[in-house]
Amino acid sequence: MSRSANALKPAAEKIETGLIIKWTLSIALPLLLWLLPLGIPRGMQIYLAISLWAVVTWMFELVDNAISGTLLPVFFILSGVAGVQEAFKGWTSAVPWVTLGGMIFGAVMVSTGLAKRLTFKILTYTGTSFLGIVIGILIISAVITPFMPSVTGKTALMLPLIIGVCQVMGIQPKSKEASAIMLALFSALWSAKMAYLTGSADSVLLASLVFEYTGLSIDWGTWSYQMAFPSLVWTVVATLLVLTMKPQNILIPKEKLQEQYAELGPMPAKQVKAAVMLVALAVALCSDRWHHVNPAWTLMVMSGTIFVPGINLITKDDLYRLVNWPVVFFLAGSMSIGNVAGAPAVNFVKALVGWVLPLLQGMSDVLLCLTVWCLGFLGCFVLNQFGLSSAFTGPIAQIFGQLGLNPFLGAYSLIFGFDSLFFPYQCAPILLIYACGYLNLTDLFKQMAIRTVAALVVFLVIVIPYWQLVGLFARQ
Repeated sequence: MSRSANALKPAAEKIETGLIIKWTLSIALPLLLWLLPLGIPRGMQIYLAISLWAVVTWMFELVDNAISGTLLPVFFILSGVAGVQEAFKGWTSAVPWVTLGGMIFGAVMVSTGLAKRLTFKILTYTGTSFLGIVIGILIISAVITPFMPSVTGKTALMLPLIIGVCQVMGIQPKSKEASAIMLALFSALWSAKMAYLTGSADSVLLASLVFEYTGLSIDWGTWSYQMAFPSLVWTVVATLLVLTMKPQNILIPKEKLQEQYAELGPMPAKQVKAAVMLVALAVALCSDRWHHVNPAWTLMVMSGTIFVPGINLITKDDLYRLVNWPVVFFLAGSMSIGNVAGAPAVNFVKALVGWVLPLLQGMSDVLLCLTVWCLGFLGCFVLNQFGLSSAFTGPIAQIFGQLGLNPFLGAYSLIFGFDSLFFPYQCAPILLIYACGYLNLTDLFKQMAIRTVAALVVFLVIVIPYWQLVGLFARQ
């Protein structure tokens, strides 16, 4: 055997050993959870074991995420903890369709070259450094957030432009720089939504549930007065945290950028058509609070029109090449973790409410808010934001009201808690960003860990003192 072959053998054995350890953990840990006598209902224990298998498999990236995501609801059905309707409920929700529509529309912008053209224009205004791009993302987010209640819709609208930024700056998919830019986009859109009542659908849901349980309503101005400042401060902090990844500061001279833009020449007919569709999509998404059409159906209809004769903006080859179809299966399948949590055989949601709510009694005001924050953070591992809000907002608001506190103080603490995430399955916007193929999963986990610690610090040092200043802690 040659010397080079001998040198490669230990490396191959090391890789093989690492894979064996990962596969062993992905099987042994869920199996242990399945078999241990934990004293909880059997259906709940099986549900937790299967969910743990999925999380470990995604974390180690042992198989394609589309495969594990597709198997997850099947395992729930075969184990008897859920029926077909519960396990595959993700497919009947708007989330996979808004993702698919967003990816198709993004593919149109990329294939026609419109994303690249718009990117050149954006770069000339925000700067051509990495920090300049991040600041540009923050500015755009601040402008559109109050007017677009769907964070997923905003993500779908901006994602093709950010992909264009990566292409123009020569940033490779899943590189540290690509992950940093994608995570900056996520934080700028996801965290800013808390600032306004119209910033997201879950804010509207929280406000309606507080009114339903306590009779206390809130207007747009009051919500903004109580939430805009701390939310926007946190948005800036969370977005700039991507700099801790130490991405390479890729800098393009402005003169070179202008030369490249000039080389594009006049806008061809396809780009003009795509630009008209972009404006129409933006108008439709911004006005959804008046026409009440879900952003998923808006995106799908707009995406469908690209194939109409006379428009025909994308070829079939580009459609299959640029759209990450498997991620739709991963997305819809991963949602079964939250959907099955409330199944009769599992009943995890009811049990979780029963375990947590008694702990909130007798706490100090600040500790009470901190506990609700933790509830929001931990609850999102098994429930999406809507499920978590539906299960806990009403009871939390009642407890705060009974203690003489503003019920919205509890709702605000909850929404700040589920702003911190770890896995793509926990919310549609990060799934959509992950679907584009530029975000590395390992970078996501590391950055989300840093982001969570920072979120807790900001909540205690800035958010709570601000709420005390504006009178939210005043006894009623």
